Amino acid sequence: MGKKIGLQTWGTDGDIRPFVALSGGLASAGYDVTLVVTSIDGKDYTQLATALGFRIIHTGGIPEGMHIEMARKILKIKNLLKQMKVMFGELFEPGVDEIYSESKKLCAKNDAVVGHHFIYPLRISAELNKRPYATVFLCHGAIATKGVAPPGLPNLGPFVNNFLWRAGERWANANLSPMVNRLRVKEGLEPVTKVFGEGWASQKLNLIAVSETLCERPPDWGDHHKLCGFFRMPGTAEKWEPPASLKDFLAKGDKPVYLTFGSMLQFDLQKMTQLMVDAAELAGVRAIIQADWDKVNGIPESRNIYRIGKTPHDLIFPFCSMVVHHGGSGTTQASLLAGLPSVVVEHGFDQNFWGLELLRVGVTGRVLHRRSVTAKKLAMAIREVVATPDMAQTAKNIGHKMRDEDGVKKAVRFINENLF
Repeated sequence: MGKKIGLQTWGTDGDIRPFVALSGGLASAGYDVTLVVTSIDGKDYTQLATALGFRIIHTGGIPEGMHIEMARKILKIKNLLKQMKVMFGELFEPGVDEIYSESKKLCAKNDAVVGHHFIYPLRISAELNKRPYATVFLCHGAIATKGVAPPGLPNLGPFVNNFLWRAGERWANANLSPMVNRLRVKEGLEPVTKVFGEGWASQKLNLIAVSETLCERPPDWGDHHKLCGFFRMPGTAEKWEPPASLKDFLAKGDKPVYLTFGSMLQFDLQKMTQLMVDAAELAGVRAIIQADWDKVNGIPESRNIYRIGKTPHDLIFPFCSMVVHHGGSGTTQASLLAGLPSVVVEHGFDQNFWGLELLRVGVTGRVLHRRSVTAKKLAMAIREVVATPDMAQTAKNIGHKMRDEDGVKKAVRFINENLF
């Protein structure tokens, strides 16, 4: 039996699929792996776990439909820090007892544990059980460095950037540490004063699941921050073949634009699906539009639009010419891995940051915002990318570099070197 390792994460696809990929990589390396997931939208990842050879436990969910109402409330808030406070207070905290129960089981049964950086119950349990503990960050923009300002703020140089990061940390300590400290004190541990460092991220090993094409390691990061690369799913994990109708659509013209808002779509399905359809028609492009079409009403069929349900990005993107998406970390990096330019319509959370990253590396022309986007604005952004072949070439070059990376393999090596 291999060394035992437990992993735990919480959130939507973008938070869970990287952990599925990492768990699969650890299992392939001979580890005995258990992954605990809390899917806030109730998704089941058992099939992927079976294909990749590890145990999976689903736990700590919230009542059906509640996450949609909470997310709608969060997305109305413009300030990122205030979004975080509501997200943790109203989405994460209601399930924390069940999450902690599974954290304790993981630490009791495994030699080491790895958690999404804000799964603080796992860190508490690891402290109590003296288990080596690592975290995973899915967004490099959440780690302080004098080289750039916090997400959403202008880069005004090292001195001002440092001041802004410290201000953000003070806000987090005041508003988020009480949630962490309630459980710490209850379990007989000292309260934390720095929630990002002492409450969340591991100071032993923090794995950053971001491609080196997007993140050049800042010189002022601590040695425990390890830049790995994108945690992509192995090709054997998911089986999908284009249906005959899609093959027929693809054969009839130029490569289509792929439009998807991922997990964000469920929060206003009818409106955002209509937006994608209208924008594609105004832009005059052939399109594949991903949506829960059986729940959408009153949108007529179009010969230039192919309707598709949830489909693995790495399998569908290569058939396309560009991607319109919400700017989630997984979709952003999957689009680059496929060598495709993007248009981002950010909805909230870290999505504006990812959109600006794509703008910085030259594979998109602008970042649109859910509150102000119109079909006309989105169509203009699509046409801008279509009319700028340099964006497509830049994306293609980045894709070549990303395909030479193996973020999961590198993370497994760091885990073996630092936790065992």
